[in-house]
Amino acid sequence: MALNFMNTEINVKDLKHLNIIINSICRLYNMTKGKIEFPAKIQVYKHKRSRYVGSYGNNTITLNTSYGNLPGIFAHELAHYNHEKTSLNYIKMGKKSELINTGVTDFSLIEKFYGNKELQRGIKKYVCTYALSSPAEFIACTFEALSRGRKIPLIIWKYYKEYDGPCADVLKHLFKD
Repeated sequence: MALNFMNTEINVKDLKHLNIIINSICRLYNMTKGKIEFPAKIQVYKHKRSRYVGSYGNNTITLNTSYGNLPGIFAHELAHYNHEKTSLNYIKMGKKSELINTGVTDFSLIEKFYGNKELQRGIKKYVCTYALSSPAEFIACTFEALSRGRKIPLIIWKYYKEYDGPCADVLKHLFKD
């Protein structure tokens, strides 16, 4: 079934997933005070053997329901989508192997990220270990954690903003002192 909601086409198999996506859109829209952008299309599928939980590209976010936590996965992929749209340096913020595969030779951002021990400790303690893999994953995981109500110290916001996290100024109040 397909539904157009807030100029986004949503393709899902059942009403349960449709409801989750619509609730997530509304929650994230409110969390960012309307500053977050949604893609033209969101599609949901189920494939247990796929290694992808979610992905984005071609103005579409794709979500695999086999892994549960659909609101978190959606928030994570929406953060990537917006980060790429708003950061001039996004192409330099992936995992080193991804950068090499896409022909990027400037590793200064990821080297700075990996070398920042204060940030690395904070990510591990307050966000999640997957966020340690690259600046882009740090941004997406932090956005996802905020969307779930996790309280993250203000020092992490400083780095979220430094690495061009979507809606950083709007989200500042969600970080704790």
